Parts: sequence; structure tokens; C-alpha cells
Amino acid sequence: MTEEEIQQIVDVVLSLLKKDSLTINELFHTNVLVESDCVELNDGRKTSLADIREFIQEKVKQSIEIITKNDDKTVPSDINVFSSIRTLFEILKNNDLLKKIFLRKDQADTAREIITFLKGLLLGDKGHGIIVSNSGIVTAILDELKNVFSIVSPDFVSGDLGNGYVLKYDQKTGRSYLEVDELLVRKLAYFVELIIKRLSHVGGEIILTPASLKCSKVEVYDTYYRCYFEQDDGDKSIVQEFKAGDQARCQTFNVQEGTSHNVSNTYYWRLVTATGKNYIDLSIEDCDLGSMEPSAGDHIVQLGNRTDATRQNAIILSTVGDDAPSIKQCKGINGYTLRNKEVTILSPTLNKFLGQFISEVTGKSYDDMFSDLKADFDIVKDQVDREFTIWFFEYAPTLSNIPAVEWTTDALKALHEQDMFYNRASGLAYRFEKNANGAYSWNSITDQQTVKALEDAAKAQDTADGKRRVFVAQPTNAQAYDIGDLWVNATYSGSGVNYSNDTLRCVTAKAVGAAFSISHWTPASNATTAYIKNLGDSILLTVGTNDTEAKRLISVAQKAADAAGVTADAAKATGETNATAIKQNRDSISVVAGRFNSDGTLKNTSGLVTGNGTFATLFANAVVDGKIVKQADISTFITADQAGNLISNASIRADKVVFEGTSVKIASKYLDIIGAVTFNSFNADLQGTINGKATTSYVDTAKTDAINSAATTAQSKVDALSNTLGSLAYKSAVEKAMLGSTIVSGGYIRTDLIDAQTIVANALAAGRITTGNITVTDGAYLGGWEIKNNAIYSRNVADAKIQLEISGTRFLRINQYGGGGSANDPLMTIRNDGQSCLTLETYGDGGNALRCVANTDNGVAIESYGRHIFGQRQYDLWNAPGLLYITYVGEQGGGGAAAWVGGAGTVSVSRTGTGYYRVYHGLKHTNYSAIIQVDGVSGKRISAIRNKGDTYFEYETYNTDGANRDTAAYVFIFGRNVW
Repeated sequence: MTEEEIQQIVDVVLSLLKKDSLTINELFHTNVLVESDCVELNDGRKTSLADIREFIQEKVKQSIEIITKNDDKTVPSDINVFSSIRTLFEILKNNDLLKKIFLRKDQADTAREIITFLKGLLLGDKGHGIIVSNSGIVTAILDELKNVFSIVSPDFVSGDLGNGYVLKYDQKTGRSYLEVDELLVRKLAYFVELIIKRLSHVGGEIILTPASLKCSKVEVYDTYYRCYFEQDDGDKSIVQEFKAGDQARCQTFNVQEGTSHNVSNTYYWRLVTATGKNYIDLSIEDCDLGSMEPSAGDHIVQLGNRTDATRQNAIILSTVGDDAPSIKQCKGINGYTLRNKEVTILSPTLNKFLGQFISEVTGKSYDDMFSDLKADFDIVKDQVDREFTIWFFEYAPTLSNIPAVEWTTDALKALHEQDMFYNRASGLAYRFEKNANGAYSWNSITDQQTVKALEDAAKAQDTADGKRRVFVAQPTNAQAYDIGDLWVNATYSGSGVNYSNDTLRCVTAKAVGAAFSISHWTPASNATTAYIKNLGDSILLTVGTNDTEAKRLISVAQKAADAAGVTADAAKATGETNATAIKQNRDSISVVAGRFNSDGTLKNTSGLVTGNGTFATLFANAVVDGKIVKQADISTFITADQAGNLISNASIRADKVVFEGTSVKIASKYLDIIGAVTFNSFNADLQGTINGKATTSYVDTAKTDAINSAATTAQSKVDALSNTLGSLAYKSAVEKAMLGSTIVSGGYIRTDLIDAQTIVANALAAGRITTGNITVTDGAYLGGWEIKNNAIYSRNVADAKIQLEISGTRFLRINQYGGGGSANDPLMTIRNDGQSCLTLETYGDGGNALRCVANTDNGVAIESYGRHIFGQRQYDLWNAPGLLYITYVGEQGGGGAAAWVGGAGTVSVSRTGTGYYRVYHGLKHTNYSAIIQVDGVSGKRISAIRNKGDTYFEYETYNTDGANRDTAAYVFIFGRNVW
């Protein structure tokens, strides 16, 4: 600020003083002031206006000097102010700070931490969003959710026995997945494919628990359901496996095949309160939420126990669910949930193990070994000089002998901390360590792997001074090393070598200050490198002395794969995929490669399997619909005969076996050739002799007779053939059949076993045929039945029958009497003592479970004897002759709730006058009668029927004196029903 500007400020202040408009320090002043006048202050002192001018001017200057400028570092206080530029700078600086703290309302912004909305969050201008009620319930109201790839409950566990729910979408495959406990579809549910599963106990294939049963009958008591099971099913005796305190679970889907709606499932998980010889009692009250009632046919498994820990375990094998396929071990199941009960999980998405893994070599757990290894690495990292020394002598180390006796200061001792000492005489090892009390000592090394490494190092090469160094990083020019020193985890590339985490041994010593050279080092002679490398589309595993050998093996392996035609491009062209797997345990090693079709089904597999040290198999096969249709394999194995003599075996199985080479030698005492053999280089004379000893016409005749006359006649023809040709000719004919050039289209084959993919024959005569599947086509006959149009038809044979004879009291017979029965003999008879004979059920909308029509003069539709139960559930229709309708009519008409409906059509009641009522019905005939039973609440009344018609009838009610009165009554309708 200039002097002129300061003067302007002073003039303004003085002018205000002269106008009596400003008070400074409570000045006492007169009404008229001039330059020479004096002003009296509060304490009696006086001052002139000139002094006041000078005072004000000085204060203004001082105030101007403490204005903080933009580049001034003065701390803000009450006696200074910011300049305008500094003020703008501070505002902008604070804006930048506030942007990191507060969210913008007018621009897009990003929150880097969790934002809590106590009342909710509204999106858009339609009032939609996420709202939180006063009770803490969160409700989301949205028009549409997009790009949401999964919705998972916090306690979700996948599988048949899982918990919670998940809805997810896989972007790569386009596959969506939903897993819930219960699904209610109020109208229609359409399934392109519906897989119906049942939770069961089948040889441990699905769930392994201590007990299971199939329920045959259920009785209901006050507090429990009694579920019976058959103790003897005809094949085996079944013992009681359940115990009181067990938890029994059943889960199944009861859906008729092809149904697309009314889908429901059976589920319950209940406490077993008692057991008997052939039953268990399930609690009605103590059960999982949503449990249904048990019924006959249920497969029930034990899953958990309230108090017995030995019965709280389960193994679950699952091929469905979010983490399928999976194997889960559950422990401690004492309630109706598996949450936090899974102690072991094996699945593609999660592997979980509880417990310790113990090494057979060291006897230590892997957790302890990893901890020891980490501690060793931490110790090595803490070494100042990045090296430690191993000492080799024939005595036990102490602080008073070499080498520790030379470490006279704490600095020297700290420098040698973690040095190791190996006693060649005793084979014991020690480590120089600082104890908890701050003192140093030699402590025994108990890790047998470390001791073994020191023993090998001691044998590698003796040293003059009895010590070796071990470098954990590349030695520098400032460090010395001697012959025999080791460099571990060595990584170096250059000068014609390539090391990757290898162990090197010094072969040329160097002094301090000399240049380091990789030629001073060579791979340790007793060390190998296990090498695993991820190559993107493959994984390479090698064992060698260095990284260079591994890289050479990469090239060799790739060339071998190329030579075999193993390329990914070939699979990509058809949408196929490839995969490989290696499995190894203490008994076997399996190496398998597979090719999969575009839909994920298996197409080909090949691999090598060895096991038990006694056999090895190399195989390749083709798979169609999950079944092997072609396979070639080479197997070697060792067996023993009855005398205990060892026999080495080799087997080659394939449709076509090719031996290529300049010479192939078969050295054997015996050679058996089974099947057709073609010798392309036979001597012409020998070939002609064989051909001349068997004529096609004679062999064809023998073949035809063998088929028509069965085995006995065929044998006689073969004997005749043998006699005709002579023994040599017959042998030549058999060899000719093997050649397949003359006897392929006919001939006689006699053998104990034919192993073939397909046998084609015009006729086949056999004493018995054992097979898993027989496919017959139109025109085939089976007794009195014919295969036609994918169905079995009777061949118009009167006695064509189907009889299922289990016993004399259990059978099903169709056309039992054939064509000779009387008019009363039934076409089908069923008997099943002690059990039901026939169950008819239908579900859905419409359809009849049973419809009987007798269009005869003297016959009946149903003839029945014995006890009958015709149940009518609430809302069920009962439409039969007899009682057709019951309802209650109030005094004013209108009718109450109908107690019996069905046979009279739609019924309604109206009051037409005092004591007069009209009842409308849908019978459309007059073959009926009505009964009116007056209600005593209206007093003593009388009723009478009037005007009975085919659509309604009327009745009236009156007192005993004949006067009509409104009366409440029950209305009964009897007669022929309408249908």
C-alpha cells in the first residue's frame, strides 16, 4: 500500500472525529476541532490533532505490515489477516481437501469407504429405492435389476443337504443357477427337462450315515408317527439300525413324469423318540421347520443325534449343487442344520481340511515344518553379511574351543549367529544362537533333514580350516569364498549358463576384493532340481540339475506332442476341449488325457496307469453316451501259477495291431492265433493246397444243416467233413476259416466264447441267451406276440397270455383262460394277499382315475363284496343316486352353508312369501323327492312340499293352527343324480 493510500485512511478517521461520529478509547472531545486544538483523554491527559494524526498513521502502517501474503509462512492469528490472493488460495486448497471427505451432489463421485444410510436410499424420481423401516427391515423397490451376477444368502451351503439360497449367472457360459429349499409356483411351471432326485442311503453312493430304512406303513399317534419297515424283503434280512435320540431325514420329489405344474416335494427332518424291532417313532412336534408328514414308501436316513457324538457324523457325496461334484465330511450334527458342521470339503470351488498333516519322514506336522522353514528364512534375511558359516570338526563345540573361542566380542558373536557346526565323529549338529537371557551358546539341531544335509556336505570335500560358507545371495567382490563353499537358491543367467534356484558349489577360491566370476561355481554334484513351471496352456514338471535341462525338456515334450498330433487347434475347430490329469497315491500313478465334445460330454480318453508295482497299462478309448465303445490297450503284469511260480505277462488288445520293422521276431514255444489271419506272403503251392482241401459248396451245406438241425446235426456234418478231407484237410479248412477268404460267408464255428461288438446272423439257435439289452424290430415274434409299430401286439392267437406268478397267492394273469373260458371268466386277474392289488392316481386339471361303463343288457359296471370306504374330503364332489343335497335355510330364505353337495347341480333358495320358499336345482327331471325338517329354534311348525318341477320345487311352513309362518329348516333332496 502506498503512502498516499495510508494518508487517505488517516483523513477519513480525522473527519469522523471532527463530526463527532467516532469514539476512540472513549475520547472526551468538544463539538469543534481544529489542527491546533487539543483533545482531553479519559485520564486527564491532552493530545493535539496532529499527534492523533501521527498515531493513526503509524497504526495503519503496522496493520498493513502484518497482512499475510500468498507466499508468506506466517501462522494465522488474531493480529494478522490474509491477502485476497492468499484467501483464494486457502479456499481452493480446502476445496481439494473437502473433495476427499464429502460426496458431491452435482457431479459423479466415488466413495472409497462404506457409506451407511440409516433411513434408506431413493433412486430416480419415482420413489423407488431401498427403504429401512423403524424396525430395521430393509425393503428394495426397483423397476429392474441389471448386471447382477449373483444373489447369495449369508449362510449358504450348497448341495442336497445344504442351507440358504443362491441365484447366480455365469457370464462365460451363459448358464444361470438357482438353489433354494422350497419353490411355490401358483400357476404353471414349465420344465424343458425335469430331473427328479431322492435323498436315500444306497450303499453309500449318496450319503453315508449309521442307519437307513424304507418305510412300509405309518401309524399316527398323539405325539409321534410310527414308521414301520419290512424286516425281510425276500432277498435279505434287515436289522434295526436307528436309536432313540437319532434325527431322521427324508427328502424326495414326488412328480409324475411329464407333469409341468403342481410340483411339490416331500421333506421332513424329525427326532427319533423310540425304536422297535421293525419300526421307529418320529416326533410330531420336534422337527425342522417345514417338515411334512411321513408316508409309506419314504426312504429315511439317519442324519445326526442329539447327544451321542458317535452318531453325529455323515459323509455326503453330491453330483449337484453350486460346488458339485463334492465330497463332504460332517461332524457334530446335533440339530436340524449342517451349518458349520462340514469339517472336510473336496470340490472344484473349495477344499477344506481340519486336523494335522504329519510327515512320515520327519514326524512333524506340516504347520510346524512351514513355521520352522519361515523362521530359518527370517534368520537368514537378518544376517548382515548375507552369509553364514558351517564348521566341520571331530569334537563337540563349546565357547572355549574353536571356532567360538576366537569370537571375543559381542559384535563378532552377533556376526556368527546362526552358524552351524557338524561333529564328524558323532554325526551330531549344532547351531550358534543367542538365548533369551542374552548369552550365546551352541544348541543341538534336531531337524533330521538339516542334519542329513550337513552330513552330505561333510562327505563332499574336506577343508583345511574345517569350515564352509553358505551364501544365500550372489557373493560380491568384497566377499571371499573357498573351495567347497555353497551358494543356495542361486539364480544367474549369462556366460553360457542359466541357473534358477539351484545349489552351486565353489570350485575356484577368491580373496576379498577379487572379482566375482560365475566360472568359480558349478552345480553341486549331489543335488538335483525339481522344476514345476506353468506354461499357460500346460504345466511342465522336470527333475534335473539346472534350469537349462528343464528348458530343453520343454522343447522335447512339445515335439513329442506335435509328432502325436496333439494340438489345441484341432479341437477348437469343432468346439471340443482337452484336459489332462495326474493322480498319485502310495499304490498307483494315473496319467490321463481326455477330449470333450462341445456339450461337455466325454469323447476320448488315453493314459497310463501303474499300480501295486505289479502291472502297468497304456490305453486309448472312444466314448459314446458315457460308454466305452472302442478301446486299445497294452498291459504288462506279473502273476503266479498254483505252484507259486511267477509269470510275466504282456497283453495287446486292439481292432488293428501293426508291427512295422525290417524284421519282427516271435520267439515262443507255443503260438496260438485266434481269429482270421491273412498271410500275404504264403508260398503259392502251400496256399493252393489249403484251398483245394475244402470246397465252398460242401462247407455251405454243412452250415445250413447245422442251423436247421441245431448242435447235434451240425456236429455230425462237421465229422463228415473231417472224414472226407482227412485230418490234415480238416485242419487246413479250419485255418482257411481263420483266413476269412473262403469260409467267411459260411462254415461252422465251435468255441466256448465269442467276444465281439456285433454278431449278424439270419438265424440263431441257442439253449439260452444272457444279455443286458435285446433290441427287436417290427415283424419279430415272441410266442403269441408280435413286435409292431414300437408295441407288442397279440398275433390273433387265442391263448396268447401274460402271467406274472410270484406265488400262489401273489400273481397277475392276463388272458389266463385263453379261448376256452366261459362268459364269466375275466380277461385279467390280480391277487396279492396282505397287500394292495391296484392303485389308480391322477393329478392335474381334469381326467378320471377310473371309468367303468357296462353297455350290456344283464351286466353291471361294478360288482363289489366286502367292506367299503367311500371317502369324501372337504370340497370333494359326491355325485351318485340317493342323497343328492343337504342345506340349511334360514327363516328369511337364502340358504346357509351346504353340508352335502354334488348330485343335484347348482342349488339356491329364495323366500317367496310368508312361510313360502322356492328351491332351484339343476336335476332337469322330476325323479326325486324332497324332505323338509324344520328347526326347533322357530317353534313347533309343519312343512309341506308344493309344485315339484324339473328345475325347482316349493314348500311352505305353518303353525299347528294352519297359519303360514317363516321357519328355519333343513332341506334334503333324494333321487336320480344329474351327470
